[in-house]
Amino acid sequence: VVVAIQSRTLASTTTNITMLSTTTNPTSERSTALLSSEDVEFVQQTKSLDSFLEEAYQNKTGGTKWGYWFLMGSLGIANASDASEILCLSYILTDESFRQTILHHTAWRGSLLASTVYFGMFLGGLLVGTLSDFPGVRGRRGRGRHSMLLAALWCNSIAAVLSAIAQNVYQLALLRAIAGLGIGASIPPLFTLTTEYAPPSQRGFFVTYVASFWMVGAIYVSLVGWLLLGYWSVSWRIFTVTCAFPTTLGAILVQFLVKESPRYLAVHGRYDEALPIIHWLGRSMKCHHNDNNDEPVMTLQDLQSLYTVSNNNNNNNNANTTSHTNLDRRCSGLSKFFRTTKDLYRGDLVRTTIPLQIVWFALSFG
Repeated sequence: VVVAIQSRTLASTTTNITMLSTTTNPTSERSTALLSSEDVEFVQQTKSLDSFLEEAYQNKTGGTKWGYWFLMGSLGIANASDASEILCLSYILTDESFRQTILHHTAWRGSLLASTVYFGMFLGGLLVGTLSDFPGVRGRRGRGRHSMLLAALWCNSIAAVLSAIAQNVYQLALLRAIAGLGIGASIPPLFTLTTEYAPPSQRGFFVTYVASFWMVGAIYVSLVGWLLLGYWSVSWRIFTVTCAFPTTLGAILVQFLVKESPRYLAVHGRYDEALPIIHWLGRSMKCHHNDNNDEPVMTLQDLQSLYTVSNNNNNNNNANTTSHTNLDRRCSGLSKFFRTTKDLYRGDLVRTTIPLQIVWFALSFG
């Protein structure tokens, strides 16, 4: 039942993401209303990234889309790693050797360990995770979703392995907080990548698919805990290292099988980097060329015309607000975070945002 509720909640979240994306999509009614008639006609003649993904996914001539499923599966394993790291502490706290050598049979030490993980998750999700959408300042490029997800997974993995050699509760609490930082930082870019990789008609399905791997991680920890701590009675330190395996595997898969979001690159003007990734996505869906078999399904001109018009329009709107522009340049990531958050509580979105937050808050007690 919990799995079904979580999957349904995440599927509903993609509806929020899709609705919110219309505020930044250059071809939306809200955006095109601010463009000239010539720009509107020019933009409407180009192929959008969503339409490319939809056409590529609906292509039936290439056979099974194994590459695309492996891509989404890699993101799923990255999600499973979060579950394994969060839940492993519940099994460690019940180990008699751990209670004697680390906790010294005191309740407050166990509470300290449990709280530090969630404190790290809070900081990671709120602060570090938002950097995945940071555009960069003073000529420096932003990190993007892929780099932040990879950094979060390796942070989680290294902290989890080092936890096995902790000598007291304070060292272990610090390492669990660092692991929690990686867990919290991985969630925003993980589901953002899933959403931006998926075609519009299948976003709810693929977000649910990736989210379902949380229970794969939970089942993995329960089986390993039953075998190592219960059946074979090995040290809790070996169990801790074993629980770090999904995180390490997820980091390796994300490193080699997942690339940066093409939408993120295109929005920030990095068209030459975005186009090869778009073609790579098309190949993973068994879609290579158009009917003439001599042109890519999506061209560099499509990307440049689609996103350049939007960026120029935003620049024109801010031409007379120099102080505001300077403020955006200095703290553009933070200001964008607050603007986007405010959009979630406006219009029709607020009717979806608040119930979803209530459901997530209630599920956390489980």
